[in-house]
Amino acid sequence: MALHEIDSLEIFTGRAYLAKAGPSNTGEWQAKMGNWHRNVFAGVDQTPDVGTDARLVVVEDGSARR
Repeated sequence: MALHEIDSLEIFTGRAYLAKAGPSNTGEWQAKMGNWHRNVFAGVDQTPDVGTDARLVVVEDGSARR
């Protein structure tokens, strides 16, 4: 799991992102990935710090899904 802070959703359709990232990336790591899934959460001002001996639990209630 990776958490990233972004300024807007447009980052995912930009030329730089599409050229180097995302599920179509041909990087060596891509073959090792069994589940490419992205959730975008709003309402969090910054990614929380999580220590190496801690866990972050994210719960999505699904009420805002389209």
